[in-house]
Amino acid sequence: MRLQSTFLKHVLALATGTAMGQLVTLLFTPITTRLFAPSDFAGLAIYSSLSALFGVLATLTYEQAIVVVEDEGEAWACTLFCILVSFFCASLLALIVWIGVGGQGWVRLPGGFRITRLMGCLVAVSLLANGSYQSLYAWLNRKAQYHLLATGRLVGALVTGGVTVLLGVLQPRGEGLAAGILSGIVANVGVLLFGMGERPRLVPLSVLLAAARRHARFPRALLPSWLIDRCTTQAYLTVFSSAYGEGVMGALALYMRLIGVPLNTVGNAVGDVVRQRAAVDLRTNGTCRPLFLRAAAILAAVGVPGTVLLLLLAPSALPFLLGSKWTEAGFIARIMAPQFAFALVAAPLSAILTNRPALDLVTKTTLLALLIPVLLLADRVPHRVGIALFCAALCLKYCVELYLAWRTSLARPKPYRTGTAG
Repeated sequence: MRLQSTFLKHVLALATGTAMGQLVTLLFTPITTRLFAPSDFAGLAIYSSLSALFGVLATLTYEQAIVVVEDEGEAWACTLFCILVSFFCASLLALIVWIGVGGQGWVRLPGGFRITRLMGCLVAVSLLANGSYQSLYAWLNRKAQYHLLATGRLVGALVTGGVTVLLGVLQPRGEGLAAGILSGIVANVGVLLFGMGERPRLVPLSVLLAAARRHARFPRALLPSWLIDRCTTQAYLTVFSSAYGEGVMGALALYMRLIGVPLNTVGNAVGDVVRQRAAVDLRTNGTCRPLFLRAAAILAAVGVPGTVLLLLLAPSALPFLLGSKWTEAGFIARIMAPQFAFALVAAPLSAILTNRPALDLVTKTTLLALLIPVLLLADRVPHRVGIALFCAALCLKYCVELYLAWRTSLARPKPYRTGTAG
């Protein structure tokens, strides 16, 4: 009973603030979809995927160690190390972008997308912003400061919406959407820093490097699978854009953005708590199966009705709410509806695999293997058929994730020596 009470308390604390932030996002969406064209949202999808791809290198996945290592000093050293590496990678990428972009001020990516010097610099700044956010988020998740995390999400959503609308009125283009999201992340980081309740402790560089060496198993084990995951995302964006055009890609990107509202509100809130409690339960009890079952029931209760609503209402509701130019997004939402339920249940529970990097690699390579034939067929089938095949591949991948998380929930982890921060 105490497990259920504490778990629900933490989930509700995080989900409530997150829901308010996502409600803000929803309220701004009918405005932004009328200010920006589908091609602008396609550009935003490319920005997001590039930020995610380089973001893996920016933190080297050390943020995953922050929650699971036992020693408090080690966890804080990993937090600072992630921020330091993010700053270095962001500076290096900004220099490369500034020098490497030609005199025309842009470069063309495979698939036809143009990346301007400004967009490249925004990606570089996002490395530092996202790296800092992920590190602080993991640290505060470890400390169970869920109210602060929820407040940060709400403030970030307000700033993102306000800046995006302002830039859309002044000069609507893809860089405005990207700048809006980036400004929200920066605001979120500010809230977390000022709300920590303690002055951040500086740690000598030698201690940070020593902690990084002790926990090098995380990048060794997780970095390959995460890079595969980010490259897979970049691949489908590139192929679908080339095969179906920026309009269809923008509609799919908007669906992914909208579906992220419930996924972030419920899914991420549950996943963050699952990650923290599963690490504790596996260390102390050798099982987190009761946690798995409880979380799965909560997620399914939201995911299944949500899928039904998408199937019934999406084609008529989205054009009515977002504008007539988003009619295709409604049909894409209906096609992708099954993915919503699978993602909402499987993605948060896959947090149990954080301490099982080999299994995480299995899920990422499974998705890549499933998507290869989909991508090869993309320019040979109509776009709705291609998106349906894409949805099926994602659902099968989530099934594999669920199975592996179920098996892992009853497995006692191997002893792991964390050392000390020195």
